[in-house]
Amino acid sequence: MRRFEKVDSARHVKMPRRLTKHAAGYDFFSPCDITLPPHETTFIYLNVKAFMQTDEVLKIYSRSSIATAKNIVLRSGVAIIDADYYNNSLNEGNIILALYNDGDVEYKIKKDDRIAQGIFEKFLTVDDDVAEEERKCGLGSTGS
Repeated sequence: MRRFEKVDSARHVKMPRRLTKHAAGYDFFSPCDITLPPHETTFIYLNVKAFMQTDEVLKIYSRSSIATAKNIVLRSGVAIIDADYYNNSLNEGNIILALYNDGDVEYKIKKDDRIAQGIFEKFLTVDDDVAEEERKCGLGSTGS
């Protein structure tokens, strides 16, 4: 069982979706018009959260069409959304993307443009795993 939901504070949200029946990735859409200055990172709150099972992760990647043609990439390379990020106390699980403009000119994203793609995956842990801590916050809260 997994699903996307809008965060409570959001009004209009274009929910992530696959555009073809054999696509692995769910396209994420910009919630507003955004200008990305050259050589800077811009944080975008998508107003979307993801519910998934405890042994699953949502990995969000740059879309190749804006990465190769427009030099816009995820600053972290891949955004990792853990199952316990959903409904966390800091930001309700609002997925945040850090987009980096690696180009020399500003780039304008329009509301509802596709800006990233996410894939749900199962993951494994080692047999002697001892993690017992509970998530207390949002972005970057599992340590530095």
